[in-house]
Amino acid sequence: MIRDGLAAPSASARVGYESPSQCSRLHAFAHIEVVVEAPDGATALRLTEQLRPDVIFLDVQMLEIDGFDVAASLPDDGPVQVFVTAFDQYVLRAFDAHAADYLLKPVEPERLQRTLLRLRGSSFGGEKPVDAPYFSCGAQ
Repeated sequence: MIRDGLAAPSASARVGYESPSQCSRLHAFAHIEVVVEAPDGATALRLTEQLRPDVIFLDVQMLEIDGFDVAASLPDDGPVQVFVTAFDQYVLRAFDAHAADYLLKPVEPERLQRTLLRLRGSSFGGEKPVDAPYFSCGAQ
């Protein structure tokens, strides 16, 4: 999960991510720092509440609580959501849930980079652009 000053004082954003195999790709980006992992949807929701990230990456299929239930449980001023899944049939539902993006697994590094650049350049309704994200990764 990304949060201002959570792991590096110079950063101004934080991100949550549910899938460790996909999260490992984030280490390739210099402006990303992984700070915590959530092993399931319930934990992802609890950590999101606790750490108040600016952006959270969710899989559609998660243990205990699926990504859509996590997204629906977030407050209106909660984190920007990016869904990451192997299933293309959920794309419309993800955008109906106000997702900023929808990534299909396996996520290509170039596609992830485009998402990160888009997040860095946009506020997605928040007070400030997502900049220098921190990521939280979790297991399925």
